[in-house]
Amino acid sequence: MQSSTANRGSPPKKVQLVSCHPDIKKPLEEFAPPRVFSFSVSDPYCGSGSLLLKVADEARTPVTLYGQEKDSATSNLLRMNMILHNNPTALVAQGNTLTDPKFKDGDTVKMFDFVVANPPFFDKRWSNGLDPLNDPFDRFTGFGVPDGKQGDYAYLLHAHFHGTEVAKPIPSYQTYKGTVFQLVDQAIDFVMSKIAARVGTRSKSAQAPVTYEIPRDVVAEGIVNAVAHRDYASNASVQVMLFSDRLEITNPGRLPGSLTFESLRHPHNSVPHNPLIAEPMYLTQYIERMGTGTGDMIRQCRENGLPEPTFAYRDGFVLIIARSTPEVGVSTETSGKTSGKTSGKRLGKTARAIVDLMAETPEITIPELAEKLSRSERAIELQINKLKDELVIGRVGPAKGGHWEILE
Repeated sequence: MQSSTANRGSPPKKVQLVSCHPDIKKPLEEFAPPRVFSFSVSDPYCGSGSLLLKVADEARTPVTLYGQEKDSATSNLLRMNMILHNNPTALVAQGNTLTDPKFKDGDTVKMFDFVVANPPFFDKRWSNGLDPLNDPFDRFTGFGVPDGKQGDYAYLLHAHFHGTEVAKPIPSYQTYKGTVFQLVDQAIDFVMSKIAARVGTRSKSAQAPVTYEIPRDVVAEGIVNAVAHRDYASNASVQVMLFSDRLEITNPGRLPGSLTFESLRHPHNSVPHNPLIAEPMYLTQYIERMGTGTGDMIRQCRENGLPEPTFAYRDGFVLIIARSTPEVGVSTETSGKTSGKTSGKRLGKTARAIVDLMAETPEITIPELAEKLSRSERAIELQINKLKDELVIGRVGPAKGGHWEILE
């Protein structure tokens, strides 16, 4: 998207994409310091208007709201919500934003100061009535065209292998979708729930220290970089593959021309491949702008006795992080795990029953556990939180559609 020419006396028109992150307040404060003029905010996939109303509530300056919703009934609800929530001047329209954008300046689509949206990436009919290669508004040039039946390329594939090669059987295989923040969080949780950990004693504090064989910050940096810098014009996915001897994170993309594998090992300029994704991730502190991320990964690996991460091109950019020896060793005083088993600790009757039920049915829900064990859901949640803290169990995937795992 390009910036439009500002009218005399008005703020410069610069489009900013603010993702639908729960902590939307900070991005708005960063972008919108106190001013006397008004900002324009658009949601092109508006639904009932909840995201626009959130923006209006958090903004510290006047905002002009624009919303377009495809469904007729939902569009009527949108209009009503704007009135009920003290935004009667909001400009809303009904129609398909892709095939029939309602807000235009002459022959071009209207530009806004901010765009907030939950795009309908999962809609397999997204291209109906649309010819992206001949889009009259030239919205796809430079960004690529997704598959005609799937508008969503922003998903991550995760796989866990017992050996050093891709081979069946695959003990754990997951596909995660969602916002860019959800993708990152789910991917990190997947890896951390699979790798070995050492739990220390409570001699110095009430909280026992936990040391993972690969530092969490190293895993997070690799995954965040893959999501933020991948080539979204490619129909390939980011892949997170955990082997017995290494973690590989592959993303469809290549380094900018100014960077090499060697320069990644030293301080370098930050060159985001996707600035509109990098900006909200920076504002929510998922990334920084100093080009020090890979250097921090290398330093932390050294400090933890691991080989330095390596980089390669193999169907995209590949980050390879070596694992330590398979058996890290765990203190039975706090974790109850010896050689990867939970039998080293005496679990309470309810905790043991929960673990056994999860082993039998990994998809079991908290309400189902409560019913089977004749306990309240709150009591089950407390037991589960304790088992998680002690690294006896882990959760893979979201609350709906995920499953439990007994940590090895």
